Amino acid sequence: MLKKYWYLIVAAVVGLVLLFTGLPERSNLPGIPVCEPGEIMVELDTNDDGNTDFWAFLNQDSVPVGSIGDTNFDGRPDSWSHFRNGRAFLDQEDTDNDGMIDLIILSLYNRDESKIRSILLRLEEENLFVAAEDTEWLECGTIFSHQPDSLHAAPVFESGEIITERDRNDDGNIDFWLFSDLNNVPVRLVLDIDFDGRPDNWSHFKNGRAFLDQEDTDNDGIIDFILLCIYDEEERNMREVLFLLEEDNLFATTADTGWLECSTTSSTNPFFHTYRDGYPPEATDNL
Repeated sequence: MLKKYWYLIVAAVVGLVLLFTGLPERSNLPGIPVCEPGEIMVELDTNDDGNTDFWAFLNQDSVPVGSIGDTNFDGRPDSWSHFRNGRAFLDQEDTDNDGMIDLIILSLYNRDESKIRSILLRLEEENLFVAAEDTEWLECGTIFSHQPDSLHAAPVFESGEIITERDRNDDGNIDFWLFSDLNNVPVRLVLDIDFDGRPDNWSHFKNGRAFLDQEDTDNDGIIDFILLCIYDEEERNMREVLFLLEEDNLFATTADTGWLECSTTSSTNPFFHTYRDGYPPEATDNL
């Protein structure tokens, strides 16, 4: 009799175990990494607890291409790094273990690779990334301390700012907020691109030029589009790097212009038009 219904008994036992122990937690981010073809994977147990918590990936020449870490030793990865030419390029981390990236660090070298600049983006309570730290250009090997930057994510008037409001589609609702300093130099721009009455695009300017642009393209309350516009120290060359949020909730470097000579006739953000329609031309006029 028992042999006939053994599978029912096993199912019942498994069900009781899950009932009293609870289902395992699942993260929205990728789990334990798997080595891809052509890669060398090095695993480390950094805290000697018997569990691997750091995975380094090398190419066939033993040059680092990426790494993944479990920084709080809970058995789930929470830190991902991407390398270019053997050096860190893009780091991202889930610092509060909620399954979403909330810290991004972009490290760039100038043309002759004599200087480095690190930009740290941090997710704030309003679900917008802010340029929390920017080292500017430093000699390679310099020991530096970060100084916080600020980005106002919502269209709120600040003391000492001039605000320009527009209704771009003539529906009677404001959908364009440009904030400038007292010298009429742009500081930040907030847009309602899809005209639904809610801002969905936020831009921060440095020295009157676009620096950080981010957008919630699908209106789910989560930033999924980040564009950084970087100028070299002499401001003769510019570089634009585009990040898109992928299905695994990690940001991917979707496009990178590399260093390009600045054009005196181009808009402040020409690369942007290639990837997003609907960006208002007046936002970059005369900047």
